[in-house]
Amino acid sequence: MPSEIQKFDFKKIKTFVILGFGKTAIATANFLLKQFPEAKIKISELKTEENFLKQDIEKLKKLKVEFEFGAQSKKFILENKDSFIVISPGIPPRLELIENIFQSNIPHGTDLDIFAACIGHEQNYVSITGTNGKTTTTSLISHILNSPSLGNIGTPFLEFANNYYPNFACEISSFQAFYSNYFQDLKIPKLSLFLNFTPDHLDWHKDLNEYHASKAKLFCQSNQEENYWVLNFDDPKVKNLGLKAEMIKNSKTKICYFSNQDISYALSKTCPFVAYEKNDRLYLAQYLGDASGTEVQADAIVSVNNNDDYFLEIPLVKTEDLQLVGKHNYSNILAASLSAYLLNFDISYIIESLKSFRAVTHRLEFIREIGSNRIYNDSKATNPDSTNKALASFDQSIVILGGKEKNLDLGPFLDNVTKKAYAVVAIGEIKNKIYNGLRELNYEKVRRADTLEEAFSVALLYAQDTPYPILLSPASSSFDMFKGFEDRGDQFREIVLKY
Repeated sequence: MPSEIQKFDFKKIKTFVILGFGKTAIATANFLLKQFPEAKIKISELKTEENFLKQDIEKLKKLKVEFEFGAQSKKFILENKDSFIVISPGIPPRLELIENIFQSNIPHGTDLDIFAACIGHEQNYVSITGTNGKTTTTSLISHILNSPSLGNIGTPFLEFANNYYPNFACEISSFQAFYSNYFQDLKIPKLSLFLNFTPDHLDWHKDLNEYHASKAKLFCQSNQEENYWVLNFDDPKVKNLGLKAEMIKNSKTKICYFSNQDISYALSKTCPFVAYEKNDRLYLAQYLGDASGTEVQADAIVSVNNNDDYFLEIPLVKTEDLQLVGKHNYSNILAASLSAYLLNFDISYIIESLKSFRAVTHRLEFIREIGSNRIYNDSKATNPDSTNKALASFDQSIVILGGKEKNLDLGPFLDNVTKKAYAVVAIGEIKNKIYNGLRELNYEKVRRADTLEEAFSVALLYAQDTPYPILLSPASSSFDMFKGFEDRGDQFREIVLKY
């Protein structure tokens, strides 16, 4: 794990070294040039210069940014002890260079650290992490906040850091959190959301403990200002983070939960807010204790829970009025609604925002109907748990599975596939692993395909004379055949629309 860095002032840094060159590096360099005009900016990239746009490089060179292409040398990166090294989350942590950085005592972190150090005192940000649902939840919170979505969702943290917004929603991956040091001087999130935790990214992280520890770093206690942890009550690993949080008792940090079941009984002084689903409707609830005479808004109800504590129950929307499908999306919506409420947004405004929000591109995105079969692009499903949630959204479906090998045990996942998938088309690096695994479970409606176009053709054959939807929900990442999940989803959409 990254080494512990002592409290320090970013303004004392004389050199910033950025590892990796892409849109995040460009945004970081431009931000640093404005914020720290006296500092030297250096960029080190393993790929050769020909892999990047010439105008991007020339623009930064004119601003005196130094480059190293085709190598990431110790001399270029570690020569100045008064540096801060900005590590790209895409760089695997087991490289010798990364180990050298960790052992160098040179301050290091990510653009998230710089963002949290430079954000205005009166501004707040929400950090969203979890194995699945980050993009949908971040997008929904941004939709309510009417501000940009930053971080792993695709917009660099520092691209909007010079623009004034009262609140930001930040999607933070375990890779970003792993390299972040969360220095003592940084502004911590006003709200930290932990959506869920299932095995993933074991081709990058050493083990599940490291994967979980990286996400848990985002949950910081505060003695200076009120902040909240918003945790999934239905996920034991996530819920346990709150149950073990003895440290928050003497701080201003509050724990809140969301759930697909009525958890009003969980309300207490240390858990003053919850959100839940009950009888096909979503609710927010607030602990009142003995204050039964609290003035309430229209539609809100003062009730008593099993602990004889009064609480305020606020109805939001019926699930049938939402444009997102699936229990997992109701969970994401509850987390987003609770976050907006904690940021003091009006309930009626939150409700209208929930009704107007549409599915995120590549996340159970409806493309079109062919005959009696609806086609969905769920390319963002890059792990088995995410695909399980997509499968659970329908009684049966025809699913296109497969992608990069991530060293995951697919046994339990494939067992679920046999129960929820009418048919399967396997593609990518793990297509044989999927095919053989399903055949061993005596599952017969499975075929392999070499291309996405062929996979869709096979899926259409399976779909004939059935009402079942066709899903691209790969359960694995895309880098074996595509530039990323966006490229995979875009190509799939194009194939479907051309049919």
